[in-house]
Amino acid sequence: MAKDNKPVRNPSLVSSISKMHENKSLVTWLSVVDDIFDAHFLCPVKIEPPSVSGDGADAALTNEDTVIGFHLIENEQRQSFCLAFTGRGELRKWTHGRNQPTITMTFGELAAVVMAEGSKVEGIVVNPMGQDLLMNHKVVENLASEMDLRAYSSLHNARKKKSSMHYPGMFEFL
Repeated sequence: MAKDNKPVRNPSLVSSISKMHENKSLVTWLSVVDDIFDAHFLCPVKIEPPSVSGDGADAALTNEDTVIGFHLIENEQRQSFCLAFTGRGELRKWTHGRNQPTITMTFGELAAVVMAEGSKVEGIVVNPMGQDLLMNHKVVENLASEMDLRAYSSLHNARKKKSSMHYPGMFEFL
């Protein structure tokens, strides 16, 4: 979960999702995927007991025993999905302007919720009241694997660059 208090805005992801709705293609999907990996999402939560100080976005937990649960949305088949919003404007469409406690999460953190052992969450829906993006369990798994592969590749390339430096009198490590 993100710890800073910066407003959550994902204009690139919103634009990519809009383009994908207009033109479903591999190119638009890959643009959405790139933006999902860079995004931070507002996720509405239920806080039990409601021991918070402040209101809405400024709420702070005041009790270590507080339990945080995710608001879920169901489809017609009664499958549950985590809610993820690209910003306050999209969140307000769902809350109809009411204050709603949220936490900020990355795709990786949301994927962990979906893929947790015993989880009954089928996937993630981004901006369910606007131009939405629904990712079922299989899509979330595939994207999480892709994210892991990209992280490994990035780490491997960084190590390769570091290890290919030349030191006089020493072997070059690849």
